[in-house]
Amino acid sequence: MSAERKSDGQLWGGIFLIVIGAVFLLDRFDMFNFGWAIRRFWPLIIIAFGVWHLVKRPPSVVPGLLFIAIGAIFQGDRLNFMPYWWSMRRLWPLIPIAIGVALLIERMRRPAMPPPPPPQGQMGLSTDEHR
Repeated sequence: MSAERKSDGQLWGGIFLIVIGAVFLLDRFDMFNFGWAIRRFWPLIIIAFGVWHLVKRPPSVVPGLLFIAIGAIFQGDRLNFMPYWWSMRRLWPLIPIAIGVALLIERMRRPAMPPPPPPQGQMGLSTDEHR
C-alpha cells in the first residue's frame, strides 16, 4: 500500500473516530438522542457502503447498486414510507436472494481463470519431456 493511500486511510479513520466520539458525548449530555437517530437512520450505513462500492477503484457496480437498493428499502420502511405489504418484516427473505443473484452476476462478469501451467521438472523441462 502506498504511503499516500495509508495517509488517506488514517485521515478518514481519524475523522470518523472524532465524529463518533462527539456524537456519543452529545448523547451523554442529553443534547442529541443518538439512540433514536440510530434506530431511525441505520440503513444509511448500508447505502453509504453501496456508494463506496460505486466510487472505489475498480468500481463494483452490481454490489454497489444492490446495497443502495437494500438500504433504501430499509430506510423507507424505518420512515414508514412503505405500505404494509412492502414492509421488511415480510420481505426480508429477498435480501439473501438478491445477494445470491448479485454474486452470480458478478461471477459471470469475470473472465475465467486460465489453466495453471504444467509442472516443471529439472532444468525447466516439463515432466513429460524429461522421461
